[in-house]
Amino acid sequence: NFPDFTDIKAVENDYIIAYGVWESLKNPAFAGGAVASEDRVYVTAESVEKVAKEELGYDSALNHHSLEQFGDFKFDVITSRYSAPSYGIDVAGYAKVKSCEVEGDTVELTVDCYQDDVETGQSTLTAVRRIVMDLSGELPMVKSVETLE
Repeated sequence: NFPDFTDIKAVENDYIIAYGVWESLKNPAFAGGAVASEDRVYVTAESVEKVAKEELGYDSALNHHSLEQFGDFKFDVITSRYSAPSYGIDVAGYAKVKSCEVEGDTVELTVDCYQDDVETGQSTLTAVRRIVMDLSGELPMVKSVETLE
């Protein structure tokens, strides 16, 4: 779960890196930064930084290193890229939009966040979040995230 924020610079480095790796893997806009092999996927540090800047407005330097709490992301200092196993990744969470308000280039979403129990197949509401996005640029930029419930 990405933490609440109103200033992205206050968010811990590890969250920014994990978001950048995951977004590089799943968002076609950043597909150039991800490469797959037989048993691993690779994401460049440059792609992680591009995601952080373009989607979150994060323009500070990132301290690239291996992460385990958000996925098994190993950082190779020599190649300047992250690697992760290309198998056994279960994404069991999803969000449903409850409301969407648009005012100019600003969009405010209220979403229900759910977590699936892989064994039982049951979904549990884990949070209700408000997400404010700026649509004035080439890509939407997340301006703030707030947990309501």
